[in-house]
Amino acid sequence: MITGRNRVFVWVPLLLAISWISVAVIDIDSSSEVFQVLAIGYFLGSMFAHTTLAAAWAAYGPGRLLWRVPLSLLWVVLLGAAIHMNALLYGTPADASVTIGICFLLQWLLLQVPLWGLRAGLRSRLKHVDDQLPFDASPWQFGIGQLMIVTAIVGFVFGAGRLAIGTLLNHIKIGGGEQPIFVFLAVSAIVFTLPLLIAVLLKRRTIVGVLIVLFLIGAGTASEVPLLRIFASGSRPNFLDLLAVNGASSAVIMLFALAVRLNGYSLVRLPPPGA
Repeated sequence: MITGRNRVFVWVPLLLAISWISVAVIDIDSSSEVFQVLAIGYFLGSMFAHTTLAAAWAAYGPGRLLWRVPLSLLWVVLLGAAIHMNALLYGTPADASVTIGICFLLQWLLLQVPLWGLRAGLRSRLKHVDDQLPFDASPWQFGIGQLMIVTAIVGFVFGAGRLAIGTLLNHIKIGGGEQPIFVFLAVSAIVFTLPLLIAVLLKRRTIVGVLIVLFLIGAGTASEVPLLRIFASGSRPNFLDLLAVNGASSAVIMLFALAVRLNGYSLVRLPPPGA
């Protein structure tokens, strides 16, 4: 019989398999402009969301660090396999697949910095409801205040970096192509998906935290359209494209994080030594 804490290892792989198949078979070059926007949004948004989920699993678990890190990287590799399968089915250019795969790896690596910083700085851990904590956890809840701190730090650091890169590319007059756009979207995925993942894993006031982050994602999506013009030479991607990508990534993050949350896991803070 599967125990409560181990049911997450059934639900998450099942959701991952469904998501992997859907990405591998979706046609992103539809003749319908509306469906094309939705398809590309789901294709890219879900991929960036999965990379965030894989990176968070490597840092927080559940499971032993010794095997969750290599399996987390395997998760990212499987994303590349889904892209390759899609390319075989619909003739997507091989260089685009390589570019997206590199962005996944870059996103995974960059996310390790705030994730492990969050573990060390706020002494946060992912714990199951059945875990016996050797302290009174009530004064050390990981709550809205900590969520806002994380959101502000992640948004400032990666937002400033993205703006600096965009300004640099504008000055050096980089040629057109998809690579800068994918880099832009990868950094956006870090800024948007990490706070949302944390919000869903809050033990208390989860709905309030999620609504706050979703509002910030909507505002951020609208504000980043002018910055995207630095990277894109044509009329696409536009606001609707960004909305589709960020909407899909948010939906995937919430679905997987909710599966973890409903199986008894949430974020807690450990007290400082001697407290």
